[in-house]
Amino acid sequence: MSNLLNANFTGEDEYPVLNKQKEDLVIPFQMIRFSDRKIASLNDAICFYEWDKSFESKLKDERIAKLVPSLLKAGSVVQPDYSIYADEPLVLQKFAVYEKNRVPELSN
Repeated sequence: MSNLLNANFTGEDEYPVLNKQKEDLVIPFQMIRFSDRKIASLNDAICFYEWDKSFESKLKDERIAKLVPSLLKAGSVVQPDYSIYADEPLVLQKFAVYEKNRVPELSN
C-alpha cells in the first residue's frame, strides 16, 4: 500500500504510529454518525461511534471507493473506532486495533 511508504510502526506488533495533529485543525460544528453521513455538511465531522456492524462491511477495500463521495460532504472524518473487548482472545483484540488503524487505499 502506497499509504504506508513513509509510515512508522511500533516494535514487535508493528502497529502504525499516529502523528500529532497539525495546529491548524478546524473544530467541526457537530459530529455525524457514519450511518447518517448523507446529511453531513462541510461544518461537520463524520465519526464511527456506533456499532461495528453498522460500518465494518462498508470499509472493505473493494467497497471503500463508493463511500468517498458521501465522506467528502463533511469537513473531516474521524478514524473508525472498532470495539475492543477485554474478554475476547488477545488475537481478536489485536485484530480490532489493526482494523482501527488500517488505512484503505482510496486512489487507483
